[in-house]
Amino acid sequence: LIRRAIPYVKDSDLLEESEKDKITSYDLVMSRYVKSFQLEYIDLEGDKTDNWEADRTTTTQAVPSEVNISVTLDNPVGEPITLSTRVFIPVSVIKE
Repeated sequence: LIRRAIPYVKDSDLLEESEKDKITSYDLVMSRYVKSFQLEYIDLEGDKTDNWEADRTTTTQAVPSEVNISVTLDNPVGEPITLSTRVFIPVSVIKE
């Protein structure tokens, strides 16, 4: 599992334009043992999908209401280990 980071300072007004071009992203290895990483998105109606488009046509579905996250790690001394959690995203619906 690798995390790509781009320093926030690149967008800062405190740097000269010539300095901004010198800042690059970097990769941070989070774990070398990740066998799989899965996200499952759940909308307000409870429908599940593994793909979420941020530009949905209605504002009520701009973000999922829940996200299931699963990571499976290789275990050098036995069976792979799967860790899972569900994150609830508070959303509110404004009816016009």
